[in-house]
Amino acid sequence: RFNAPLCNIMLGIEHSQEIIEGLERNNMFIISLDNERNWFRYHHLFTSLLQQRLAFKFKERIPELHTIASQWFEKDDQLVFALEHALEAGNKEKAIGHFATVINDLFESSKYMTILQFGAMFSHDEIVKNVELCLNYFWILYQSGDMEQAENLIYKLKEQATDKALMSMIHICIN
Repeated sequence: RFNAPLCNIMLGIEHSQEIIEGLERNNMFIISLDNERNWFRYHHLFTSLLQQRLAFKFKERIPELHTIASQWFEKDDQLVFALEHALEAGNKEKAIGHFATVINDLFESSKYMTILQFGAMFSHDEIVKNVELCLNYFWILYQSGDMEQAENLIYKLKEQATDKALMSMIHICIN
């Protein structure tokens, strides 16, 4: 998923819009994702080819590029994409912060599988560091029927809890 401003940042240029228009005009494997023709993606086979070439020629730069993309998406308030790129960059601390921020929006838009997929990328130790995230993720696990994971998570939180209000919330979750 890309647009001209993102490409400008990633490539360090200022004329990505012209390049994208040329690619689109010449049917060069790009697909518009919106009616305004602002967002695009490559055909999936071409994407695979480009990723292979990137890994071959610039493997050591891939985490840096994901970091730049994550920062750009964060500034553009597209935190799900920022989260994905933070994970790809290996920055789990930043990624879990984004996860904590977007989990309620994902829940409200019924994107339960997305929540479960993101949650599975973090250990319970990482999740319990953020109590609100932990409780939200617990309820998603519980509602999805993954009782074992939900129980493991809430007991992990219980081990660390010292606040009486939190202990009361955990007690409600356990019972």
